Amino acid sequence: MTAFESFRLEELSELPPDLPGIADEQPQAFWALSNGKGWRLGLGQNSDEAEPAILASPSGVLFVGLYHGTTASVHPDDGRILDRVKLMGKVVFWTDYGELVLATGELEAAVFDSSGRLLCKAGLADVLDSAEISDGILRLHDMSGRSGSFDARSGRPVKDDSLDKPAD
Repeated sequence: MTAFESFRLEELSELPPDLPGIADEQPQAFWALSNGKGWRLGLGQNSDEAEPAILASPSGVLFVGLYHGTTASVHPDDGRILDRVKLMGKVVFWTDYGELVLATGELEAAVFDSSGRLLCKAGLADVLDSAEISDGILRLHDMSGRSGSFDARSGRPVKDDSLDKPAD
């Protein structure tokens, strides 16, 4: 059984007013995320095109991304929101890099540590073509051909000699 299999995502017709949660602006589709043992967290996104993107990290922390950039880390034992950030654009994808977890949105990316703490957020001028973390550096490439490198823990821009090398 994977870590996420111990959690449930239930589609709802609306979010109950007493249910704690996270939501995009003007949500149209609703879910309850739960551990099946006592806590429930409401999720609302302003599109019904896809379910929320959820990553259960090996540390147990859940990472939740809603369709229009709302992202959060969730404590697995009590459903408490540990940290959150809004990424510009649509769709969130999660990539687990062990000690670091990357949330990639349409226009920005955010880095969380494995305990769920937000470390940084960065973006470029255009829609992101790719985002990755390697050797502690967050590398972003956009659809206009621009590239940027940032310290994955602080978000500070860094000189990245690998961007100056011709591709193999």
